[in-house]
Amino acid sequence: MPRLRAADAYTRPECGTSLRARLVRLLTGVTGAESTRDACAQLLFTLCRGDVDRLIKHTGYGNAAGLLAARGLLAGGGAATVNSSDEEDDDYANVQHRINPVTGCVVDPAVEAEHKQRMANMSDEQKEYEAEQLMQSMHRLIDGGCVRPAYIGPDGRPREVSHVLELVHANGGDKQPTDEDSD
Repeated sequence: MPRLRAADAYTRPECGTSLRARLVRLLTGVTGAESTRDACAQLLFTLCRGDVDRLIKHTGYGNAAGLLAARGLLAGGGAATVNSSDEEDDDYANVQHRINPVTGCVVDPAVEAEHKQRMANMSDEQKEYEAEQLMQSMHRLIDGGCVRPAYIGPDGRPREVSHVLELVHANGGDKQPTDEDSD
């Protein structure tokens, strides 16, 4: 993969006309051509030298999640991490700490400040209402079959759950509820 520059960090990996952007669009496309998507995934993974961290750096975790799940690499793994100076310029290293790993681009400080401001101005009742709305939306997605809750198994592959308590146990939450938890 070509070296990343600071200018690359300000746009999403799938946006633009570069070869990287075109490959990421093919990787995440919904065209129905699975062979193209699989070939593109293999090419990107090979270009990233089989390193999960490097793949996420070049594509964003959100774009690479399907590939990583199919290969059982959601929990990490792959080749050893290479020296970062091999693939990035100094100007990229200066903005790397501001990059959202899910989207693969720099978080706009104005947008981030707006989100924080919006939450700070909400009352507890408003926050609770928004949380309830989010839960209802998630429930509709699960009931409609659009989303299937899962956890990452020891082999790095997603394991579907049939009940929400399986998520609690999978994340090490095997403790018994206390009186404090009921508040």
